Amino acid sequence: MKKWLSLFLVLVVLVSGCTLRSDGVKEGDTIKVHYWLTVDGQLLETSENSTPIEFTVGGGQMIAGFDQAVVGMKVGTYREISIPPAGGYGEYDEKLRQEVFANDTGMINVSIGDMIQIGTDAGLVPGYVTEIGEDVIVVDGNHPLAGQILDFRIELVEIIN
Repeated sequence: MKKWLSLFLVLVVLVSGCTLRSDGVKEGDTIKVHYWLTVDGQLLETSENSTPIEFTVGGGQMIAGFDQAVVGMKVGTYREISIPPAGGYGEYDEKLRQEVFANDTGMINVSIGDMIQIGTDAGLVPGYVTEIGEDVIVVDGNHPLAGQILDFRIELVEIIN
């Protein structure tokens, strides 16, 4: 009778789709995490009071440093990491910051923070309006966090597969 009970319990666990894994997250897994992002001690963003973010590790959905940081994590654990620019949004590139004359481009009615296309040596790239002068608008094609060290606290909520 004990054999049958043990076999029954094993089958129940297998059929229930239990996602507990002792090996932790690996590349290719789809996972859910909560995160807290700080830069220079300032909390910039968190998923704490919302739905955890879901992504496939190594699938190009997250910055490289974040993808690498979750590998090996186990459900319910936290990890704190600092990601240098190379693993985040890259180094700040002055060439992607341009001044354009508002009258020449028809961009008289733009606001700071607007995203527009700017011409660079590499072609058209999206950029954010960062300054507005009387005749000149400054457009920055860098990501707003380019050149920054990104400090993350990550909680692994679930390994989906």
